Amino acid sequence: MSIQQQANVTCPVCRCASPFTIWQSVNTTENPEMKEAFMSGAAFRFRCPKCGTETPVFYPCLYHQMEDQIMIYLVPEERVTQTAEIFDKGKTDPKNHHYIYRIVTTTNDLIEKIRIFDAGRDDRTVEVYKHLLTHTVAETYPDLDYDEIRYDGYSDDGKEYLDVLKGGEVLTSANIDDELYHRLDEAVNVQHGAIRHGEDWVIDSHWAAGVIG
Repeated sequence: MSIQQQANVTCPVCRCASPFTIWQSVNTTENPEMKEAFMSGAAFRFRCPKCGTETPVFYPCLYHQMEDQIMIYLVPEERVTQTAEIFDKGKTDPKNHHYIYRIVTTTNDLIEKIRIFDAGRDDRTVEVYKHLLTHTVAETYPDLDYDEIRYDGYSDDGKEYLDVLKGGEVLTSANIDDELYHRLDEAVNVQHGAIRHGEDWVIDSHWAAGVIG
């Protein structure tokens, strides 16, 4: 079930307060138009109707892609443990056995997860791939100052990219080698089981680093 409410957001530039839709939960089967709004990040951007300034807005939200049996919960860092307990209980219900559960703490993490699953990829394998790519970046660009590596999905050229970012700006990109991806995917599934049977709800760079050692 999708649940939304209206809240006032004050523009940081002109100080004008205007209504903004906050989604406590969104079911993309009920509201298919919202999938693109979340995947693009538009659902978390407030545009001031007075001066046009765009402002990011963070709010907790349960993203439910019911048609694909995927739930991604965006929560503040301090609510991760509590949310994991909720997912632990939910996974015991037989009707939820094949669900993919994930917990994220930033809107960019949520966007990335949606893009990964939309491309039919395993986010665990993508995180391992990203971890290995950090070594390649360090060898190729030893002086490159960057914040993170993120999955960007398929581009217009039909290739799948990982972006190396600094402050949200793309410094360089690497296309995913399908052969390497599938080798990593096989290893991840052997070690951790099929993605829909896994019980790790937080899959990020820390998880990948722990897997690789």
